[in-house]
Amino acid sequence: MGKKDKEKDQNSVEVLKADRSADSMFRTIIGNHFRLSQMADNKAHIMITICAGIIGLSVKQLFDPQLAYAAATIILTSLVSLFFAVYSTMPKLGAQHTSDPSDPNFNVIFFSDFVHMPYEDFERQIETLVRDQRQIHQSLIKDLYSLGKVLAEKKYRYLRYCYQTFLTGLVLSAVVMVISFLVVPKP
Repeated sequence: MGKKDKEKDQNSVEVLKADRSADSMFRTIIGNHFRLSQMADNKAHIMITICAGIIGLSVKQLFDPQLAYAAATIILTSLVSLFFAVYSTMPKLGAQHTSDPSDPNFNVIFFSDFVHMPYEDFERQIETLVRDQRQIHQSLIKDLYSLGKVLAEKKYRYLRYCYQTFLTGLVLSAVVMVISFLVVPKP
């Protein structure tokens, strides 16, 4: 075996190690994004349950003159929080369009991009993709970016609004209740 063959083998080993490292990195990062998405959904479901429970328990207090304003405040802010929690978990499907693999934003591994393709076209696109490691990585990068955008711009953004509204509602209703006890006479 000559010097060129040894260098070629060494380069092949380095490329293989880099590909394995990249695959491992993508698997880890996408797994982390998936777990973050699950955590956001779980938090939203907890807030949905809490807000619905508070609304249900507070409705009765609307008929108590001393608690009516505080109950109305907590009900209103719980409704807004409930809206944000539900919205953060609501799936978003883009407008139905034809899939165009020549579009630079098209990603064959992203379901809303391929769902409108005939199976034969999808199969052909996947077969083309798996033959080229660089294209696989580009598709994974696009997918990772899309996951991150959804997490940042939708799930965690509206979940944060949910928590902020809920906390504001708790504080406001406590203030309103104290004022009501001081101002409204007992029946």
